[in-house]
Amino acid sequence: MLLFVANQTAEYSLSFATQKTAGFALLIPEDSSFKKISRRLISVISILGLMFVVQPTFAQASAKIVPVRLLKPEIGTIQWTEQTTGELVAPQRAELKIRAKGFIGTVHVHEGDRVRKGQPLAELDLEEANIALDHAVASLRASETQIEAANDAIETARVGRQQAQIRLDTASLDFERARSLRAKDTISQQQYDQMEGQYKLAQNGVNVADKQIKQAQTSLEAAKAMAAIAKVAVRKAKRHLADSILVAPYDGLIVARSIMENEQSDNQSITIVDDSELELTLRLPERFLPFVLIGTKLLIRSPLVQEPISANIITVIPSIDRKSLTFSAKAVISNPDRKLSHGGYADVTVIIKEDRAVPVLPANIVKITDALTGSLQSTSRAGYVYTVREGKACKTSVTIGISNSSRVSILSGLDADTLVVERGFEQLEDGVAVSIQNEASL
Repeated sequence: MLLFVANQTAEYSLSFATQKTAGFALLIPEDSSFKKISRRLISVISILGLMFVVQPTFAQASAKIVPVRLLKPEIGTIQWTEQTTGELVAPQRAELKIRAKGFIGTVHVHEGDRVRKGQPLAELDLEEANIALDHAVASLRASETQIEAANDAIETARVGRQQAQIRLDTASLDFERARSLRAKDTISQQQYDQMEGQYKLAQNGVNVADKQIKQAQTSLEAAKAMAAIAKVAVRKAKRHLADSILVAPYDGLIVARSIMENEQSDNQSITIVDDSELELTLRLPERFLPFVLIGTKLLIRSPLVQEPISANIITVIPSIDRKSLTFSAKAVISNPDRKLSHGGYADVTVIIKEDRAVPVLPANIVKITDALTGSLQSTSRAGYVYTVREGKACKTSVTIGISNSSRVSILSGLDADTLVVERGFEQLEDGVAVSIQNEASL
């Protein structure tokens, strides 16, 4: 800009000096009368020059376009989990002892052996038990023989009684007839006495037969009583024999054995476990107690199996250990192939909560305004992401569910088809113009 200054009195002869102000060349008269005027003009010109220089800078800034990349939310599941360890113990286990007293004769198993239900594990010296059983069986058989003999005697006595009754009936008729004839003096006294003798003999035969029946019945009752005693003795001998043999109550694994041959059976045992199912006991910090429920999912990992095993909590024990400030929970794991070991440990992932079939975004592109952590994962939080609308960044409020170090679930505020700014997030403000770098691949 060129500024010309002219004097109203033409007689003055002026000389000019050149001065640069705010990038402009000015011709300033050297006369002192113009110095004050020139200083003021220089100040005004400097301000005007700065306005012209700075104004393009603001315009350039307001027209800035931020390059961004977009992504489509993944629809998936995100979980709130806690890692711990758990102990595996067979819920069905038993310390077996031989019930009978005596010396151990034979031990058939060792620690680590797998056994079947009913399989003998150990036994006492069985000679005395077998002798007692044989004696009881022999006594029972003798009693049964006596019962048979008594029954036969009763049957024979009854037949004899019937025959004696027939003889008595016949003799009775003959005697009555003889009595009538003797009253008429038709027969002699000798004949009458003979008929009377026959009658009394027939009566005696009936009486004898009745006594024989009673004796046979008494013998039968005695034989039955002896048989009953013999049966008890047989059962007792069999029980003693059974109690002298230790058998497996179910299919299982021998995990301990303190029983020794030729030693007294007192305080000697074999421990067996049924490891087809294992009970998992785990402990969790106190803060998780409100969220761990019956049915909570678990993933169990062990170096003994290739794939993780799924299970569910079946028991929660709401008692806090004073030292560790933890509570315990239990689950049952099916172990049909016996790959997991009784008494072992496993790594456990407790799935405390999960958001299923929701939009999932990388954690670094979601701004969480309610920064809650720990057990408060159970509470939804407010946040926002940037989307693009009509070429400009749009700050979009969302409700955030479960989050971890890499991913965040979006519970509401974002459709599955809405594209979200993935790169350039840090440079954006609501309404800033953007250029989509990956638009062709979307």
